Amino acid sequence: MTIRDLVADSGLPSIQHLEALTGGARMDNKLTLVTLTNGQQLLARKPIAADDLQDQAPRSSFLAQLGIGFPKVYATAPDGSSLVEWIPGVSFADRLAAPETTPDPEDVVWTWLGESLAAVHAVTFPQPLQGPVGPTELTLKPQDPVDDLLASLNRARSWITQRGERPANLPDRLTGLLDKHAESIRAEHPCLLHGDNNLDNFIVTEHGVRVIDWDYPEVGYPLAELSALDEHAYLNGLLAGLPQAFWRGYGRTYPRELILLYRAIGCINWLTQDNWRGFQTDPAISDTMKQKLHRWHGLLTSWIDTLPDLLR
Repeated sequence: MTIRDLVADSGLPSIQHLEALTGGARMDNKLTLVTLTNGQQLLARKPIAADDLQDQAPRSSFLAQLGIGFPKVYATAPDGSSLVEWIPGVSFADRLAAPETTPDPEDVVWTWLGESLAAVHAVTFPQPLQGPVGPTELTLKPQDPVDDLLASLNRARSWITQRGERPANLPDRLTGLLDKHAESIRAEHPCLLHGDNNLDNFIVTEHGVRVIDWDYPEVGYPLAELSALDEHAYLNGLLAGLPQAFWRGYGRTYPRELILLYRAIGCINWLTQDNWRGFQTDPAISDTMKQKLHRWHGLLTSWIDTLPDLLR
């Protein structure tokens, strides 16, 4: 289905101009900025991966009803294409990277970011249901969050041991923390998660922060997403992780040790994946993003090496 077909189905004015969008991020979708004859701008999205070539309408309709600031959808197609609201602004990653606009840790944009994620996590589900929010169905099953973390840690034991003598007892230390916090972890309620906390997916506007690119939503435990966001703040230059202004916006805090536990297991799990090599030859990834991923890999491995000191 063409962009012109999507616009026609939406009942909006005709197209004046089309502009293909490229950028530093991995492109899971072919993106086109659509300008209509009335001056309105929209975003046309077409998935690249074969698994995503299905109508997004059921998931979009579900997410649109939840009060989470989900971008408005004007039209969808059976091949996964969609015509959605264009949200003008700058990504949080670009805001952090620009010296003239880099937000201070106390800046209001951090509070806006916390508020936007709090709205998403306010959509809760019965314990301990977890699972993906697919394009056409919501598939949930009971999964103990402590067992999930322990399984991830056990899968990575050999990788950790191979890294040398200094972090060799790291799995046991993390298991001890997991036992210590097991009760509080299980006490949380599963909630809606965005599923992709790259800071490019948070747009700073004049009035707040909007969450975009809802390609991987899921139901899970909030600390999995919060710790991933803390890690991305670190990867984008905020070495201390999420600042207090974020937590004010989010409306609650967690013990730093608990965030560190989730982040450590998530980081180790990410580093053990095989796709780091594939990134370098993936045509869907720009050279700019390949350089960023290479830098991120170095930062993550360096951070893992500091974990024994951080866990004292």
